[in-house]
Amino acid sequence: MYFYLIKILSDNNSQIDCILSVFLLTSIVHVCYLIIYFYVPPVWQFFQTYAQFLSRHVATLFGKKVFFGATTLGVNTTILFMIFFVIYYFHLNCKSKLELAMGLILLLIAQVFSIPVQLLVVDIMRQLNYSALISPMDFIAIPFLFGLIPIFILTYKKEIGTGTKKQANLKFLIIGLIYVFISVVLVTFPSLNFNKEKTPSNIFIYSKGVVNWNRPEFGNYGLRSSGMFGMLPAYLKSFEYTVIKHSTVNKDNLEKANVLVVINLDESFTKKEKNEIQQFVKRGGSLLVLGDHTGLGGMREPLNDLLKFTGVEFNFDSAHYLKQDWGDSYEFFPHPVTHKLKSNREIGISVGASLAISSNKAEPVITAKFGFSDLGNALNKNNAYLGDRRYNDGELLGDIILVAQAKYGKGKVLVFGDTSSFQNGVFLRNYKFIKNTFNWLVNEQVVMPRIIKNIVAVILMIVCTVLLFYFSKSNLADLKIFYLFATIFIALISTNL
Repeated sequence: MYFYLIKILSDNNSQIDCILSVFLLTSIVHVCYLIIYFYVPPVWQFFQTYAQFLSRHVATLFGKKVFFGATTLGVNTTILFMIFFVIYYFHLNCKSKLELAMGLILLLIAQVFSIPVQLLVVDIMRQLNYSALISPMDFIAIPFLFGLIPIFILTYKKEIGTGTKKQANLKFLIIGLIYVFISVVLVTFPSLNFNKEKTPSNIFIYSKGVVNWNRPEFGNYGLRSSGMFGMLPAYLKSFEYTVIKHSTVNKDNLEKANVLVVINLDESFTKKEKNEIQQFVKRGGSLLVLGDHTGLGGMREPLNDLLKFTGVEFNFDSAHYLKQDWGDSYEFFPHPVTHKLKSNREIGISVGASLAISSNKAEPVITAKFGFSDLGNALNKNNAYLGDRRYNDGELLGDIILVAQAKYGKGKVLVFGDTSSFQNGVFLRNYKFIKNTFNWLVNEQVVMPRIIKNIVAVILMIVCTVLLFYFSKSNLADLKIFYLFATIFIALISTNL
């Protein structure tokens, strides 16, 4: 886009000027939408619910039971086409409201008709046993190609405005750019490092559960010789935390701690213990909960019992990749835990449980946009209740939650559906992720009330969109520098989403 812009700026063709305005304004509005999609959890949750609802009902017509996530269904692609068409429509010389309505309806119909083709791709993928001939990216390509059809029909041989354009008002242009800056800062505020460090930083690890605290030892070899969590306390001490490992949870132990870590809990806490933990979080403490797939070792019920107040729940499944590994499947949401992570290998998540969240209490931190929920098999006791580790009808495809967070009172809760990131063998490559995780858990963050922040940010984005639309109909010669910086702004923001 940048080099295309440089070429266009050297021309004086008014038709090209309008086309450029449409494309740039579409890009800016779509980036604003993506910021809201990733930073405002209820928006993400709404589109996931919409995608699962639509895919389930369309697939029923073909005798199938499927649940597609928003990524698989191509929701963001459809939104992009809608934004483009609305902006294009307002630049037309001759237009009617009926044409606008019909255009949006056609784009939704295209999304619906893409679902049967996706079902066909899923069947082919299963028959080829996840062959390299079928890529997870195909799920995005299909709705994109279907969306191009109505866009071509709606824009074919249409003339957009090429008449006399009004002069740009520099004052309002500057105000518009300020609105863009303020709205982006407001919406991204929770991920900024406004931390008030607690002292001392004490981490209380509950030692019971489906765990062992063995460490790798020279001369001890074999499949399980590396142990599970034995290195975690020493690792945390290297970050200058004080670590307390104890088999009892009570008020006295919790008062000494900033963070409580619970791993693979296989017996429910008593009502008194749960109340103490809940009050600990409410006062400002942090709770880190780690679990595993299919309720291994009977852990699912005790963990979900503990997490009732958070809005996070372990599913009876395995969060599984489509190909040989997770590859580029992870979706990092803006969060201090994922700050400055450059590679999926820095996470260390393997195959654990997926998580369910309630939109008003919890939010995703890491999802797998190209993964599926492999339902557990309650009869497969000898193999940890695992399913067949293949995608089948009735299993969620795309956007499965691997890590989630919740706020309760003054405290916070972080839940992992898999324990691999905290086991001995992974620390060599995911130290930054572990450090980020505990830094966030032990620090107090100054955060603006979420409802106020989101309302103000959305209003400002609407205002800046209106102003940008006004500028898009101005004389391009007056706005060359603006378009140049707008393009760079789009590129920079997009690469950080």
